[in-house]
Amino acid sequence: MKCELHGDTITAGSEAVSELYDRGFYGRKKDGELELSLIEGAYLLYRKKIEVFSKGESLDFKTFFEMASRRS
Repeated sequence: MKCELHGDTITAGSEAVSELYDRGFYGRKKDGELELSLIEGAYLLYRKKIEVFSKGESLDFKTFFEMASRRS
Protein backbone atom coordinates (compact mmCIF):
# COMPACT_ATOMS: atom_id res chain seq x y z
CA MET A 1 0.00 0.00 0.00
CA LYS A 2 1.53 3.30 -1.10
CA CYS A 3 1.86 6.09 1.47
CA GLU A 4 3.45 9.53 1.37
CA LEU A 5 5.64 11.12 4.04
CA HIS A 6 4.57 14.71 4.79
CA GLY A 7 6.40 16.41 7.65
CA ASP A 8 5.72 14.42 10.79
CA THR A 9 2.84 12.34 9.37
CA ILE A 10 2.28 9.74 6.70
CA THR A 11 -0.82 9.87 4.52
CA ALA A 12 -2.44 7.00 2.70
CA GLY A 13 -5.39 6.83 0.34
CA SER A 14 -8.92 5.77 1.13
CA GLU A 15 -8.11 2.07 0.60
CA ALA A 16 -5.89 2.28 3.70
CA VAL A 17 -8.87 3.22 5.85
CA SER A 18 -10.47 -0.20 5.44
CA GLU A 19 -7.19 -2.11 5.36
CA LEU A 20 -5.33 -0.49 8.27
CA TYR A 21 -7.80 1.53 10.34
CA ASP A 22 -10.89 -0.68 10.26
CA ARG A 23 -8.95 -3.94 10.67
CA GLY A 24 -6.07 -2.87 12.90
CA PHE A 25 -6.96 0.56 14.32
CA TYR A 26 -3.83 2.18 12.88
CA GLY A 27 -3.85 5.91 12.24
CA ARG A 28 -6.82 8.22 12.14
CA LYS A 29 -9.29 9.03 9.42
CA LYS A 30 -9.03 12.52 7.98
CA ASP A 31 -10.93 13.78 4.92
CA GLY A 32 -11.52 10.23 3.63
CA GLU A 33 -7.84 9.30 3.86
CA LEU A 34 -5.71 7.78 6.59
CA GLU A 35 -3.10 9.70 8.54
CA LEU A 36 -0.42 7.71 10.38
CA SER A 37 2.09 8.84 12.98
CA LEU A 38 5.78 8.27 12.30
CA ILE A 39 5.83 5.45 14.87
CA GLU A 40 2.87 3.69 13.26
CA GLY A 41 4.47 4.17 9.86
CA ALA A 42 7.78 2.72 11.03
CA TYR A 43 6.05 -0.37 12.41
CA LEU A 44 3.92 -0.92 9.30
CA LEU A 45 6.88 -0.32 6.97
CA TYR A 46 8.99 -2.79 8.95
CA ARG A 47 6.16 -5.36 8.72
CA LYS A 48 5.94 -4.63 4.96
CA LYS A 49 2.29 -3.56 5.23
CA ILE A 50 2.98 -0.18 3.60
CA GLU A 51 5.44 1.40 1.19
CA VAL A 52 6.50 4.95 2.08
CA PHE A 53 7.44 7.56 -0.51
CA SER A 54 9.03 10.97 -0.10
CA LYS A 55 9.13 13.30 -3.09
CA GLY A 56 8.35 10.38 -5.39
CA GLU A 57 11.16 8.18 -4.05
CA SER A 58 10.46 4.92 -2.24
CA LEU A 59 12.09 4.73 1.18
CA ASP A 60 13.51 1.59 2.72
CA PHE A 61 13.15 1.12 6.49
CA LYS A 62 16.63 2.45 7.35
CA THR A 63 16.21 5.61 5.25
CA PHE A 64 12.71 6.21 6.60
CA PHE A 65 13.91 5.76 10.18
CA GLU A 66 16.76 8.22 9.68
CA MET A 67 14.44 10.81 8.13
CA ALA A 68 11.78 10.31 10.81
CA SER A 69 14.35 10.62 13.60
CA ARG A 70 15.34 14.08 12.36
CA ARG A 71 11.71 15.25 12.31
CA SER A 72 10.63 14.25 15.82
